[in-house]
This record gives sequence, structure tokens and C-alpha cells, in this order.
Amino acid sequence: YNETSEEILELLMNSDIDKEKAVVFLTNYDKKDLGINLSKYILYKKGDFILEKNLIDIGIENASDVIIVGEKLPNLSERDIDARTALAGMLIRSLNPTVRLYIEVLLDEDAEIFKKRVGAREVLIHGQIVGKIMFSSLFNPGATNLIETLLDIESGIKKVKIKDLGSFKTFGDVIKDVRKYGHLPIAIERNKKVILNPDDSFEVYENDSVFLITKGSFS
Repeated sequence: YNETSEEILELLMNSDIDKEKAVVFLTNYDKKDLGINLSKYILYKKGDFILEKNLIDIGIENASDVIIVGEKLPNLSERDIDARTALAGMLIRSLNPTVRLYIEVLLDEDAEIFKKRVGAREVLIHGQIVGKIMFSSLFNPGATNLIETLLDIESGIKKVKIKDLGSFKTFGDVIKDVRKYGHLPIAIERNKKVILNPDDSFEVYENDSVFLITKGSFS
């Protein structure tokens, strides 16, 4: 538990995802010490997430996605906290080899370790994105509002497989098709790399994904 997981839990509840999917929250913190009131749909368990017994108790082998944040505990350095996070990630991976792992690290030099050794799908460096957003806002007033809008789970950015949209040869073809429905393609993802605003002539493949700024509902 930390400010990152608190924000994630609030978003899960505000978007009603907790009502649609099983959500389990495992933490060393007492429930009374949390800065958030959990909904009745979120299963809370107090326990250390680096212990195999606790992970098995919450059914980690059935999880599709797991988020691990840098939980701060007394007398632990940032390096110690990242080491605990790494241990939890490796243990979860051994219990559930196909799980999608999303990990927060406190030290930026640990990011590559988590990607290569733990196989995390995404690695977030604590405070880095917030710092970049604030810095950008100094030179581009309103950037924060724009980013918050883009991150909105209902009307913001959606990632879709090209093959689910249709058959296209170029990024320009994708633009022409989806603009008819009010959506705007802004980037292509290929082999986990994001290509922002490619040329219209950029060749796309069916296994690529496209990031869209959506207008209204998207299906």
C-alpha cells in the first residue's frame, strides 16, 4: 500500500471494475490505517506479499493481472523496498507463469532488472511520470489537464489491435477509416515499442496495436 495503490483502488471503484472482476488487495497495513474506504467488492487481506502462503491464500495462480507497488515499511531503505518488490515479482511469476505483471520501483536503476529478470509487462518509476508532467506544465500551461483527459478510462486513450479494426496497409489507411467514427490514431505499438505519430505512409501489420483518442464509446 502507498499513494500509487490508493489511486489505483479509487479508480477501480469509481469505474465499477471492482463490481465486474475479482479484485484482491494484499498489504502489510491494517485496514484502519488506509487512507481510503474499500468497497465491499474488494477483498482485503493483511499479510506480507513476499510470503508464498499469503499469495496462495488469495488465489494468485488464478490472477490475470498483478500490480506490485513499492510498499514503504519502517527501517527499510528504497533499495530494500525494491528488493522486496523483486522477490514478490519472481515468486508470483513462479506461481503463475502467465500473469501480467505491472511493477512500481523506487530507484530508476532497478527498472531494467524488473523488465529482464522478472518479466514485468510495465515498470513505473515512482514519481518519475509526475515529475515529467509537472516539468512539461511549466512550458506548456494546460498540459496537466490534457494528460488527465487522455488518461480517462471512459473517454481517453484506447489500445486496439489493428486486425480488430480491419485490414490496412498504412497508418494513413487506419486514420481515414477510424476518423469516420470520430476516433484519432496517435501511435502504433510494435514489439512493445511505441511509435508516436508515424507518417501516413508508415506500413502497419495485423499484429500491431494502435492507440486511439476516442470520441464517445468505442467498440
